[in-house]
Amino acid sequence: MHRALASRMFDVPYEDVPKYDEDENGEKTIRYYGKRSRHGLPYRMMPKTFSERNKIPLSKAQIIYQWIHKEYPEIKQWWNRLTREVKLSKEEKGYGILYNVFGRRLCFLEAITENTLESIVAFRPQSSIGDMLQRAWYLCHEDKEWPHEQAKILINVHDSLTALAHHSVSDLVLRIMVRHAESPIVVNGQSLIIPAEAKVSYPDEHRIHRWSNLKGVNVNTVSS
Repeated sequence: MHRALASRMFDVPYEDVPKYDEDENGEKTIRYYGKRSRHGLPYRMMPKTFSERNKIPLSKAQIIYQWIHKEYPEIKQWWNRLTREVKLSKEEKGYGILYNVFGRRLCFLEAITENTLESIVAFRPQSSIGDMLQRAWYLCHEDKEWPHEQAKILINVHDSLTALAHHSVSDLVLRIMVRHAESPIVVNGQSLIIPAEAKVSYPDEHRIHRWSNLKGVNVNTVSS
């Protein structure tokens, strides 16, 4: 998807768009800009900002913007649903309010404007995944199988958890992390999971660990 969008943005054949975000010199590739835009457009990035950030003509940005929303009409349906929810609560309570799937709330005391709408559409999915990761982090460290002397979750970045673990317990740590990351959450009355992907970091030829060197592994999430 990121490569396909980059192909349209920069008039490059799909086959010629790199599969990586940085080249050997650390320079961003056009896939990087396609990826950034693919994430930004559903969160109310409008044609003018789309054009400026990617240094493409506004006319092209408007065409691609229309194409994206024609291909994915549910995006604007989602925007409208959230906007109605906030406006209705503002009429009833005097202030707008949204809840994420864990019950955390975001209040809007100001007028509902284009600037406000960016916060509205980003809040529910972004804060929900953030709360879910925090929950998984605690559940992992509280798990009776967690090897506290040999492993620790250090950070969460956007939609991932990163642990430092001794190689002798790495398989166990990954199983526990996937198990809790896939704990069900209730969305609109439905019990759902977000499938988790386990990866291990390997050093490059300079013995440096990089995000680009992560390799996927299969784990058994059932407790032994």
